[in-house]
Amino acid sequence: MKTKQLVKIALVSLLLTVGLTGASIAQRGGHGGGHHGKGHSGRDKGYDQKDGKRNLSDKIYRITQADSVQKVKMKPLVDKAAKRMETLRASYQAQEKKVLDSLRTKLKPILKEDQMKRLDEFGNRSRK
Repeated sequence: MKTKQLVKIALVSLLLTVGLTGASIAQRGGHGGGHHGKGHSGRDKGYDQKDGKRNLSDKIYRITQADSVQKVKMKPLVDKAAKRMETLRASYQAQEKKVLDSLRTKLKPILKEDQMKRLDEFGNRSRK
């Protein structure tokens, strides 16, 4: 019974985090504009995509204002959710790459050589 309640609490917390993040982005015009005391591109200080698990955990604990006992109980649930989100993110990025590669292939007969070069440079720049 307690495990189910903890899972529900973790999911609600996660949904709140996602909802609050979306509302925050919407208030800033949809793309994080400006720095406003935040890290790169309006993200929280210390943001690191490669360490999304830590970032999610920190946000959940900060939003819920969990005490140390609660954090210990929440940790396995939050870590599992963060790992699932990391897997989803990787899957999404792989699918996105396939779509963009397909687009590039379809545009090749339409674009001039210099235009394809600019498109390739743009694609390489966005992957760094």
